[in-house]
Amino acid sequence: MKINKLTSFTRSGSSMRILTKISLITLTCAMLSGCDVLKRVPKNQSLLTHASIVVDGQKEKSEEVNAMLTQKPNSKLFSKFPLRLHLYNSARPNRDSIFSAWRYSDPKRAARLRKIYSNKQLDRIEDWALSFNNWLKTIGEPPSVFNPSASERSKENLRAFYFKKGWFDVEVTESIDSLDVQKIGVNYKVTKNKPYIIDSLFQNISSPVIEKLYSENTSESKVKSGETFNENNFIAERERLTGLFRNKGIYHFSSDYISFKFDTIGTGQKVNTILNIEDRIIRNEDSVSRAKFRPYKIKKVQIFTDSNADNRGKTPTDSIKYRGFVFYSYGPMKYRPQALAKAIFIKPDSLFSDNDRSSTYRYINELQTFKYPNIEYQPTR
Repeated sequence: MKINKLTSFTRSGSSMRILTKISLITLTCAMLSGCDVLKRVPKNQSLLTHASIVVDGQKEKSEEVNAMLTQKPNSKLFSKFPLRLHLYNSARPNRDSIFSAWRYSDPKRAARLRKIYSNKQLDRIEDWALSFNNWLKTIGEPPSVFNPSASERSKENLRAFYFKKGWFDVEVTESIDSLDVQKIGVNYKVTKNKPYIIDSLFQNISSPVIEKLYSENTSESKVKSGETFNENNFIAERERLTGLFRNKGIYHFSSDYISFKFDTIGTGQKVNTILNIEDRIIRNEDSVSRAKFRPYKIKKVQIFTDSNADNRGKTPTDSIKYRGFVFYSYGPMKYRPQALAKAIFIKPDSLFSDNDRSSTYRYINELQTFKYPNIEYQPTR
């Protein structure tokens, strides 16, 4: 029975603490609600109280679209009360000078304080007051003062957002609501109009090996005729092709070789697309030339099991051949080649592959035997 009473008492105490916190928060909100939200807004400027986006007659609530707004109103508790703005406003702009003036301006007050507190205690009180004031500024929000330039940037962001998704003729306008003295609301109206559709897809690929790989894998393309234009699909296609080529032996390939050209002149809301893949650039000391891409195969795989700065430039003293790999060490071999070989996906006579390299890194790290594994390729002509 004693345990039950203690449990009941503990629960009651816990409930009381929760109620106390709720009451404190409610009291704080009630006290702050009487504060002036315009307290820190300059007289010749206005507080932005709301910003809305209406797309084709419907209010847009998605975070992705609303993130395009450069300037937003202050956050609100329960969508009603700007708590963080009130906290910021309750902080004093020059708390240090105000406290010092209060402490020293009146000789009689200063004398009374010295009788009650030591100078060290007064300094601590001042430090606490300054810290609390700074805390209010930190957790609070400064007033969102309306900025016409920021509003223009928001409109441009919205235009760019929908343009990249195929609405090339999108229109964005704004209207200002003067709600009260020094209070403003901004409404953005977006009219998307008709989207542009991917029509013809052309390729301009110089290297035969690249053209062959591309033709064999068109079914996986992220860009398809008949779909609405979307810039993200072209970014994804660029990444797909780069990964495809680099996992099929094209060691020197990078995404910089891929570009797209678009033609919408006289097409009637349709987009003709040209995929360009250039030949490889070879930079010499005094010249730049072009060459066709070609696949690279792994000739041999060498594993230096104890490579570090101390062994740099030295000749390995021990080596073991196992399943096409050659394991080296600068002293007696400490590791079993049979175990290490299972973690190596880069095989002799296989095509160069980024995936094989990534898998090898991952499995070697999972062994938790080597601190900083490093894989280097040495291309041969």
